[in-house]
Amino acid sequence: MKFVIGKKKEAHWEIDEHLIRVYSKPQIVFGKLKLEHQIYLDNIESIEIYFTSLPMGGAANRVGVFSYAHQVMFNIKIKNEKNAIFNILTGTNRDELIQAINYLKNKNITFIDQYNLIALINDKNKKIWDGVEQIIKENNLPYVNHKV
Repeated sequence: MKFVIGKKKEAHWEIDEHLIRVYSKPQIVFGKLKLEHQIYLDNIESIEIYFTSLPMGGAANRVGVFSYAHQVMFNIKIKNEKNAIFNILTGTNRDELIQAINYLKNKNITFIDQYNLIALINDKNKKIWDGVEQIIKENNLPYVNHKV
């Protein structure tokens, strides 16, 4: 079984029976895909799922009206290796993401999910961005440019 999460010609990630592969792509028009991480499922100790909030640019920020982009991240703790950290929402649709997370859970991989983001992702009646905004407000969290 193989999952492709996102558009194959853009930044995306893939899962097969043995590996997670994470690809990035520069923002330039003719940028080539680059394999950022190749992680054997058997070497995963745990996956932390969390979000970051980054200020968005544009005219609104110049007049003091700030808005933020929220990224949902995986921090994969790998046995005897450096952690692999990446944005899991790169051009994906929700069904792909739900299938990928469920597949990893069925492989008995432990998820650390402080803010119940997996439940938010599974709730198709709520936009992920709105859910993250609600988490920030309910937990009185700051909008910051680092792991929350």
